[in-house]
Amino acid sequence: SVNTRDEAITIERLLRERRIERFVLVTSPLHMERSLASFAAQGLHPIPSPSPLYADRARQPFALVPNAAAFEVSDGVFYEWFAWTPLLIAILVLGVYPQLMFKVMDPAVTEMVKVFNK
Repeated sequence: SVNTRDEAITIERLLRERRIERFVLVTSPLHMERSLASFAAQGLHPIPSPSPLYADRARQPFALVPNAAAFEVSDGVFYEWFAWTPLLIAILVLGVYPQLMFKVMDPAVTEMVKVFNK
């Protein structure tokens, strides 16, 4: 799959073919909310199981010095902000919800809009 939406579509088909109703979704905590929205848009409601934010490593002697673990986390945060950007622009800058702009809406985006309305 190319992205989370494609993965959710593929997983939905595989689970339906195998008659599996419950499954665990393991992904980064930074990616979990968006992943759950993509799967919910396909009618799937996995059990979320966030993976560790980064691998266990020995503590650095100087906590304020950048290290590989800190770069991994910041890279993940940057990716998530980038992935949410189109929806955030539609809501914040244009002042309308995406479904009002496009009439036909990707179910994953619809689920994300529900998250913002909570």
